[in-house]
Amino acid sequence: MRTTQLALAALMAVGASASNIGLHSGHDMAKIHAAIDGDSDGKLSKAEIEKVLTVAYNKERSARAAKTAAEKQDEIDSAFDKMDANGDGKVTKAEAMPAGSEADNIQMSRRWVLADGDNNGTLSKAEAAVFLFPELSLSIDARAKYFAGESFPTLDANGDGKIDLDEFQAHMQGEVKKHAADNLESVFMDDTDPKHANILQEYLKVWFHKADADKSKSISHSELPAAFAFFEEEPDFAGEAESAIRLADTNKDNNIDTDEIKAAPTHVKDFLAAHGAAHGEL
Repeated sequence: MRTTQLALAALMAVGASASNIGLHSGHDMAKIHAAIDGDSDGKLSKAEIEKVLTVAYNKERSARAAKTAAEKQDEIDSAFDKMDANGDGKVTKAEAMPAGSEADNIQMSRRWVLADGDNNGTLSKAEAAVFLFPELSLSIDARAKYFAGESFPTLDANGDGKIDLDEFQAHMQGEVKKHAADNLESVFMDDTDPKHANILQEYLKVWFHKADADKSKSISHSELPAAFAFFEEEPDFAGEAESAIRLADTNKDNNIDTDEIKAAPTHVKDFLAAHGAAHGEL
């Protein structure tokens, strides 16, 4: 189901939101080509495109995390000072969860496991920020486990201890749209366009079946983190680079020259322009 255009559109959105380049606004493709052409040989190779996608993605992801942390810094500072009862610059589990035992604070215990990445039994201010705001964790696996634990009861609408495809799609469609609303500007999320109807539902179906490791047609508690990790995993940069070349490489030399990039399909131009901008070269 992961078609070339859908894959490009989904990945394009990561860089597009960070740049000031509007989709279909017209780009200086010669400048974009030069920015991505690392060895200046006049051709964009798969490796060069893959590199710029990786750099752009990591830059955007880091920028979003830093922006969120900065917006919440006053809250983090205030909460940390309150938790750090003895003022020693670190927070123990007892200080972070003073009301009741771990068993009585399941959600807080999950937050502790997520935040205490080095498992040393105390939280620095940076770790306390994750304790307070789990979305700030930089670990995909740790975040996936945390949010899976938090979400399982809601996803399991009928309370039978497992999540079927209908339950998964019904809940996650709303969640994906809610969390992606500020970042996606592509056809990937455009339910109003008949050509792209049900794309998200189909994507969720793939996501569901990847997580259903035992092929039971349901997702267990232990399988759910894989579903969340699949949602957050890094895009297939090599595959996206190959797709871009395949769509624009008219002379079939496995590269994109300056004439080919100017004649490339519009969504490929937008795709490369957005990532070139996020890479900081445009």
